[in-house]
Amino acid sequence: MGHLLTTKRLESFAAHRAQEAEHFCQFIWAKVQSGKPVNLREVLGAFSMNNVTRMLLGKQYFGLQSAGPAWRWLDPYGCEKKMREVEKKVDDFHQKILDEHRRAREAKKSACASLNDDDSKEEMDFVDVLLSLPGENGKEHMDDVEIKALMQDMIAAATDTSSVTNEWVMAEVIKNPHVLRRIQEELDAVVGRGRMVAESDLAHLLYPPVRPDDDHGLPHPGVDARVHQHARAGPEPRIWDDVAEFRPERHLPEEGVGGRVEISHLPDFKILPFSAGIPGAPLGVVLVLMALARHFHCFDWSLPDGLRPEDIDTEEVYGMTMPKAKPLFAVATPRLPPQMYGSCGAARHGDRLSFGSHG
Repeated sequence: MGHLLTTKRLESFAAHRAQEAEHFCQFIWAKVQSGKPVNLREVLGAFSMNNVTRMLLGKQYFGLQSAGPAWRWLDPYGCEKKMREVEKKVDDFHQKILDEHRRAREAKKSACASLNDDDSKEEMDFVDVLLSLPGENGKEHMDDVEIKALMQDMIAAATDTSSVTNEWVMAEVIKNPHVLRRIQEELDAVVGRGRMVAESDLAHLLYPPVRPDDDHGLPHPGVDARVHQHARAGPEPRIWDDVAEFRPERHLPEEGVGGRVEISHLPDFKILPFSAGIPGAPLGVVLVLMALARHFHCFDWSLPDGLRPEDIDTEEVYGMTMPKAKPLFAVATPRLPPQMYGSCGAARHGDRLSFGSHG
C-alpha cells in the first residue's frame, strides 16, 4: 500500500486534482446562475470520488450506476440476498476494470516496445501498479481477488472519509460566520482574488484550512469539534476549554511561539487523529484541504429560505464515518471576478453529478 501512496506518486496526479477542483467550482457557479442552492454533500462526494477513481482506475467513474451505490453495499441491517446481489455487481465492475487495464497494457507493450520503463511508469494508475506487483509465495502476479479487494478498500476509505469530514466542516463554518470571515481574510492575503487557490498555497495557510507539512498534513482545525466528539475521546475538559464550541483557533500555535501545528508529534500529542500514520493520510489531507480552500476562497456561503445558522441540523447517522443525517444545502455567492470561474463545464448525467469527462 505504501508503494501506491508515495509522495512522488501523489504528486504525479496533482494536475488531475486541479482539474477536478476547477470543475466543481464551475458546477457551483452554474448553480449560482440558476438561483438554486447547492447540495454540498453531492458536490463534495463527487469531488472525492472523481479524484480517487482517476488515480486508482485511470478514469472518472462517478455517475455510473454500477459504481457509486456498489461501493456502499455494506448494510448490517439489510437482507443477505440484496447484499449478495450488490456484491456480484461490485465484482463484475471491478473485473471489467481489470480486463480493460490488461488489454491496455498489452496494447501499450506492442506499440511502445522501445519506451523507457521509467517514463512508462509515470503514466501508470494504481491498478496498473497492482497488476505489475508480484504475488505471495512466489507467484508472478497478485491474484485478481486480492487486487479487487484493494480497489474496493481504497475507494471506500478515500471517498466517504474526506467528503463526510468536509460536509461537517462546511456545516460548522456556516453556523459560525465569524470563522468563515477569518478563513477568507487569510486566503485573500495569501492567494488574493486574482487567481484560484492551488495546492501549493496550502503550505502557506496557518489558520484555515491549516497548512500540511512535507509528508503529511493536518485536517482543518474545525474538524476537532465534530470528529473528536464522534470518537468520544477529544472533548476532554481537563485539556480543552469550551469543548462543545467550534473554535478552530484552539489549535493555533501560541502567540510568539511560531512554527506550525504538528500532527501526532512530540512534545504533547495534542492532535492525534485516527488517520495519523496510515499510508492514505497524505491523500486524504489534500482532498480535504483543497476542497475546503476552494469553497471558502471562491464563494460566500449562507443558508437558503431564510434559515438562520443555528437552524442547521447537526443530527448524525450511525455508521463507519458518522455522516450528517440530512444533506447540507447552502446558497453560494461568488466572491471572485466572473472570469475566474471559467466556462461552465460541469454537467449532469441522468440524476447523478459529474464534473466533466475523463477517459
